[in-house]
Amino acid sequence: MTGTEIEVLGYRGMKEYEIAFDAFVVKAENLLGGVKGLGFKQLMATVESARIQTAARAIGVAQSALEDALGYALERVQFGEPTANFPRVADKIAMAVEIMIARQLTYYAAYAARQKDSGRRCDLEAGMANLSSVFASATEPRGRRRFHR
Repeated sequence: MTGTEIEVLGYRGMKEYEIAFDAFVVKAENLLGGVKGLGFKQLMATVESARIQTAARAIGVAQSALEDALGYALERVQFGEPTANFPRVADKIAMAVEIMIARQLTYYAAYAARQKDSGRRCDLEAGMANLSSVFASATEPRGRRRFHR
């Protein structure tokens, strides 16, 4: 058995590892999942839930960045008025729409995931939630930094 840590970007709440089992024999009664040949399918079923969890974390990052940016834009005064009143700054704060879209897609994916026990897959919903929320969380902090320049 060999293994190494996988270096990841962003979220570091858990470490990820690659583990290889070379010439490793497992007795039939000890097989995870109980059915030979379905390991990849079983693994992919867990990926749906992981994508929804990633989406939820990304939404939290984006929401926090938005709240920080909005607070700063309301607090900072230029030319006698808060910078939040300037169109370029207000456009950046409009990213709240992207965050809300991502949040609603994540709620929908989580709802769809509740039906997995009846055999329904939610990989499409989970993927859309993950994509939109990661985009929103990556975009919002960049916008926040622009407020500070």
